[in-house]
Amino acid sequence: MTVKSMTPSHQFKKEISVLDSRRKPSKNQGQGFIKGNVSKPTIMKRMMGLKAAVSVVNTPQRI
Repeated sequence: MTVKSMTPSHQFKKEISVLDSRRKPSKNQGQGFIKGNVSKPTIMKRMMGLKAAVSVVNTPQRI
């Protein structure tokens, strides 16, 4: 059971690191983004809408 719970978290860390590397333009936003990823609601949002999060990252006009 421990292995099962550890595998998805590893995948999340990989996906989060990819999102962080894509969101490098502003340093302040990057720090806030990293702090947000630690909270559980943000991770749940990422689970429910990973594609949506990626689309938001790909469109900097909305920021």
